Amino acid sequence: MDRHRFAWILCLAIFALFAVSLSAGPPPELVYDGKRLSEWARLLQSDSKEERQRAIAALGALVKQVRAVGPTFSARILRGGRPPDRTDFKALEQLAPVAVPALTGALWDDDKLVRFLAVAGLRSLGARAKTAVPSLIERLKDKEQSIRSLAAEALGHTGARSAIPPLTAALQDPGPEVRRAAVTSLLYLNVESETVVPILLGWLKGTEVSRRRLAAAVLGGFGPEAVAAVPPLTQALQDEDSEVRSAAAHSLGDIGPGARGAVAALTTALKTREWPDDGLTLIRALARIGEPSAAELLRPLLKKGNSRQRIDTADFLWRLAKSPEAIATLRTILQEGQIRDKLRVTDVLRKIGRRARAALPELLAALKTENRDLRFHVCMLLSRFGELGQPAARELTARLRDEDSSVRSVAAFALWETTKDGKAVEQLARGLQDKDAGDRTLAARLLGQVSGGARGVLPALRQALKDEQAPVRLAVAEALAIIDKEDASALQPFIWRRSACLGPSRGRLCRSSGRSSSTPTITYGFMRPSPCGASTGTPASRLRMPIWKAELPGCA
Repeated sequence: MDRHRFAWILCLAIFALFAVSLSAGPPPELVYDGKRLSEWARLLQSDSKEERQRAIAALGALVKQVRAVGPTFSARILRGGRPPDRTDFKALEQLAPVAVPALTGALWDDDKLVRFLAVAGLRSLGARAKTAVPSLIERLKDKEQSIRSLAAEALGHTGARSAIPPLTAALQDPGPEVRRAAVTSLLYLNVESETVVPILLGWLKGTEVSRRRLAAAVLGGFGPEAVAAVPPLTQALQDEDSEVRSAAAHSLGDIGPGARGAVAALTTALKTREWPDDGLTLIRALARIGEPSAAELLRPLLKKGNSRQRIDTADFLWRLAKSPEAIATLRTILQEGQIRDKLRVTDVLRKIGRRARAALPELLAALKTENRDLRFHVCMLLSRFGELGQPAARELTARLRDEDSSVRSVAAFALWETTKDGKAVEQLARGLQDKDAGDRTLAARLLGQVSGGARGVLPALRQALKDEQAPVRLAVAEALAIIDKEDASALQPFIWRRSACLGPSRGRLCRSSGRSSSTPTITYGFMRPSPCGASTGTPASRLRMPIWKAELPGCA
């Protein structure tokens, strides 16, 4: 390959790297064999043949790294890292007008590596690459399966519903990875179930095991809309392939009460066949369907398996039978489990609500841990107890001096919810001056939750409307509108008449709830591309705030 071709690949590599790493701030320049990427690029123009050959070899190694680049810009936001700031979005807006035409043209290059990198760059640009959709559709016919698969992914990330027909056609691609990418993108694009479910049902009844596995796994993503799939999924519980059987059981659980017709088959399969997880998948499916008899099957599993399985078992057992044994198991894991297990326990206890007060001794002990995330989530959980959490007031007061500002804020909120102590509101007002924009946003949103109790800090909130960060100003404006109707006008610049989506839920993304209201939906933070094509705001997880305190309408 000549040096001009490698220079073209280098440009594509820079586009791809820059697009996928914007959310982490200015990207560090790649280094290979002691030299930066820009230095190797300059060596491509060297008069020395030896230096040019070294540069080509180095760039070849760097291209391999580009092909293994991790999460895209939008996926990283959904996962929850640093809140995107004004610089991130400004840089991306400046990149797209230059990158999209160049990358679109490169989709037609004779070299497969150039085409691959071009598709990768467009996928990373998401909705800003919509003008490339016709060319990406053509790449669905590329002779390279890896490019066809990546093109299918990229079409989903653009949010262009015009890609639904060609993606539906791609479900017949001979490559299993292409079919998987096409199904995933169709779900991103919020495809109607009647478009895809019949095709998946045909796969489920077919002879090719890869198609049966994919169909069994994806059908549950349509939830109650896939009730027509219950009979074939029930039949799939007897499939000769274990992955198909497990996926079918999981999908039946996802369909929920509409899959009651599968209860007998699930129970029989549990008794007549060995399962790799001791039947936990089937028992969970029964629990999600709402079958009361699953409670007795769950109880013996409270002491089996790893901590995660025991937590899930306790969760399902509480939902079905409100069993004290479930809370007892969760308390034990709070005492003995690892940090990640304790965090999962706090999430389950949050769903249990005030009845989880029995775990108060273990929660108070967890407040003294060195792990910031655990302290944060325990404080938020204690806020759910209301006046029943008053025994925690002393420890919550101590947390007002926590080294982490976000923990101080949620501790103050929990203290207010349990005791209505004015010191809590004062601490939240101090949080509006924090150095971190995410923590300032959190303090403002919690003051909105305090509502009328925060009238004493209205001057501080009004001053915070001048904050340099838009997400902070938005949270402050909303808090003001809640606390004092006279301040509602401060919210007007931030209202977008769009549905808000918090992201994926086991494949099925942001399905419209169908509710209609004259009240505009408020989304938090900067507008960003969403997999389902709607403009959305910063999810609650970006602010290290549990979703139960920041639920947004518009998603199923």
